[in-house]
Amino acid sequence: MKDFVCLNYAQTLQTEITARDIDNTIPAAAMNELLKDDLTPYFSVEAIKYPVIGNTHIWGVNGVYEEGYFDSLAEALKTRTIPGSKDGHSDSSKPANDIFVTGMKMVKNGDGSGTAYFKIYIPPKGFITDNAGLIRDAKLGLLRFSLVSKPQYDQQKLQSMNEYHIIGTRGGDRNDAVEEGAMSQTVNGKQDIDIGLMRDLVNNGQITQENSDGKMILNGKVSRPALRQYVSRADVENKAEISELISLIDKSTNGGKTVDMNEATGFITNALANNSANVNDIAKKIGLGDKLRNSEDEKNAETVKALNALNLGEKPLDKIQAIIAENTANADAIVKNKIVAVYGVDSKDVDGKKTENTAYAYAYGKCKGLNGKELDDAMNALAADPVMKAIRGNQADPFMQKIETLNGEATNEPKTINGIQVINIGGK
Repeated sequence: MKDFVCLNYAQTLQTEITARDIDNTIPAAAMNELLKDDLTPYFSVEAIKYPVIGNTHIWGVNGVYEEGYFDSLAEALKTRTIPGSKDGHSDSSKPANDIFVTGMKMVKNGDGSGTAYFKIYIPPKGFITDNAGLIRDAKLGLLRFSLVSKPQYDQQKLQSMNEYHIIGTRGGDRNDAVEEGAMSQTVNGKQDIDIGLMRDLVNNGQITQENSDGKMILNGKVSRPALRQYVSRADVENKAEISELISLIDKSTNGGKTVDMNEATGFITNALANNSANVNDIAKKIGLGDKLRNSEDEKNAETVKALNALNLGEKPLDKIQAIIAENTANADAIVKNKIVAVYGVDSKDVDGKKTENTAYAYAYGKCKGLNGKELDDAMNALAADPVMKAIRGNQADPFMQKIETLNGEATNEPKTINGIQVINIGGK
């Protein structure tokens, strides 16, 4: 197979396409031959989102499978089926054909991307042995496929970019079932619900609390969370039957009783241990979302922890307010002392009447509420403040005059400022 490329896959994705949505495009005679004597034909669906990375004919070198490649497969299906072996790839000149691609559906996004859906017929009997086990694995979602083709490369991109872009097939196409792969595809995208199979699995104790992309059957076990997820939708088929299955699971796991607290917590514990759920989601689903701690709660908790470490007693807020008031008073006293040291205090005249020290009042207005370096900077700035210079100049002038009027009339009452009599000049 040195001239072939293999497009493998491992990851399953959810899709709404079923075998009934894809037409058989191979010649009618070939289709009739395949379905001969098969009264209940079984089809599986394989889906590939493109463009996608896969193998080239050079081992270890990847290429990009573009829309043109899948278009060429769809065109090839108009003339022949694409066979495959249930035993994987073979170097034999005549590999066994056990499964057959009978149709394709292309869903294009218009930008070179999209999804290619493959309709795969699995007959009751394979090339040598029957396919009962293969069909069972398909129903369980255990099948993996690998497309094989002789590639047609985009030569322009190969020459200019040194990249392999597969844009078509030159024949030799196969679709073999394999064990492992590495390409994103979907097998049995929309689940063909087999109620009978799931009931048998439940009765045999094949039940799991794990959930993977909503698959009802996971690794040969019925997923209760997936069943619950399915019936929670507003408009789905088989809702009554699935609900009965859930009830059957609950009864089979605890002797016919409803799920008790220990079992419920056991389910939750397992889900948390398997990373299939988290505490926040569980709390929200049972109506306790408002009880969850958030980042703001964490900050508040740290604040409370720090306050408790201060041993503030039974009423910490009252104690804190008292401390703040005391600190504010102390800080204000420091401001006043610094101002008094430079600009003095209010004075009194010969009659004992208090006279405001204008320089002190102005300096206090500039420095109130400051401390540390901010206070020192404000005090230094006052030395060059033009208003403060004017105030200090008036304080130093013994012949200063102050002009006052009262309702346009001169006032005759003698006044003093800093012990110096003021000459009142009034007039209209």
